Amino acid sequence: MSSRFTRLLRKRASNPVSISVERSGFNSEQQFLCQQAPSCKDISSLEVPLWRQARAVANRFTPVQTSHGFIEDNTFTRIRELTVSYNVPESFTRKYIRARGASVNFGVRNLAVFSDWTGVDPEQNYGQGDTQQTLLTAGPPRFYTVRLSLSY
Repeated sequence: MSSRFTRLLRKRASNPVSISVERSGFNSEQQFLCQQAPSCKDISSLEVPLWRQARAVANRFTPVQTSHGFIEDNTFTRIRELTVSYNVPESFTRKYIRARGASVNFGVRNLAVFSDWTGVDPEQNYGQGDTQQTLLTAGPPRFYTVRLSLSY
């Protein structure tokens, strides 16, 4: 899914689109939650795919058989920033605002992420160095901005 979306963006975007390189990460958050919590969705839900059930079972019971099922491909495509601008007509600004011109900008940062990563976000990380540590951390937050620019 992610690669089809990436190809579509590259075809349609007039500006360059930055795409992450393919890499894998250790989903320590999901590993910890499924090992500690009796209500782990990977074990208790029938809607979870078989590969997620298998990795939770292999990791949960003592002695731990393997935690390699939590090494995942965290390739992703993110819409990092989107901005929309509107220039207010000069006749409106002169009449109602008493300005020469005005523009309104609306922006969203971290709008969407497309990935098969089972954790919260493929960029979540509290570790240092090259090892990704995802335990109970959040990905980049979403921000909304509105700006009104007036020219006098």
